[in-house]
Amino acid sequence: MSVQFRSRIKSALDYSDKLNSYGVCCDKSGGKDYKSFYECFTEGGFYVAGVSGSLDSVQCPQPDIRLGCCCACSYVDSGGFELMATYPPTNPYLASGTRNNVTKCECDRLGGKWTEGVCPSTLTTDNLDNYCVQNISGTIIDARYPRACCHVGFDPVTGFPIGVHCTDVFTSADCLL
Repeated sequence: MSVQFRSRIKSALDYSDKLNSYGVCCDKSGGKDYKSFYECFTEGGFYVAGVSGSLDSVQCPQPDIRLGCCCACSYVDSGGFELMATYPPTNPYLASGTRNNVTKCECDRLGGKWTEGVCPSTLTTDNLDNYCVQNISGTIIDARYPRACCHVGFDPVTGFPIGVHCTDVFTSADCLL
């Protein structure tokens, strides 16, 4: 999860000409077309500014199209969360939480753990570490568990801070919302 600090002070720099200008957008499948920066960004493409002329003059990065097993919180079904509600969970070896044929990029976006190959039909003590457990900065994390998203709550009448509120979310994008 990341933290962004925002300010109400308007920037003295005007980026509108850059954000609205057209350039080449390399899409996820390796194709390319002329689009605005914003269009390219919202589609998850790679934007190259200031190119006019032939599309062939732009070398797009090669997409990683390998498919594999993704173990992520987003893939746990609702029954799985009931079993995992306490820590340690009553059944940590759920088959729920893994999905086949997912790209590494998509799995990373979901905050999951990607493994090349096919997911096992059932998670066991022998394969749980290989498919779902991550070591992030020395902390062991099961990719199937939601993570906390905390923010300061404000009194709706006075506008004063009233404490920190935390909710469980799957991805950093969920936290941002």
